[in-house]
Amino acid sequence: MRVYVATAFVNWRAAYEAHQILEGVGCRVTSADWVEDAAALEGDDSEAPEYRREAAARGCLAAIDRSDALVLIEPAEGGVGCFVEVGYALAKEMPVYVVGDGRRTIFASLCSVVPDVSAAVRLACRWQRASA
Repeated sequence: MRVYVATAFVNWRAAYEAHQILEGVGCRVTSADWVEDAAALEGDDSEAPEYRREAAARGCLAAIDRSDALVLIEPAEGGVGCFVEVGYALAKEMPVYVVGDGRRTIFASLCSVVPDVSAAVRLACRWQRASA
């Protein structure tokens, strides 16, 4: 299963940890590029040139296109981009798993809200088996 992990740019460490969990159970992570960029910029993309920001945004959407599911690590604040990614995945009728309480957006009601990444993996695997 190919999974995209979304969260606020400053939460790149949490995304990296989610990647480790997902890869540990055999998932292919499609969000590695933005997490590597965030780590290199120490979670601050405010100084990135506009051409780089546009390329990154297009790259994120293309990575979602290559995914079977999206896991959102719900940020405590900020995270406008990750909520755009959730909307994009929902529009593609892709399963979305929200790690958190789901209170940051009404669109979490269209997703599966779970307590942690491991719970998201379990649900995603069930979904994949059921849709096969």
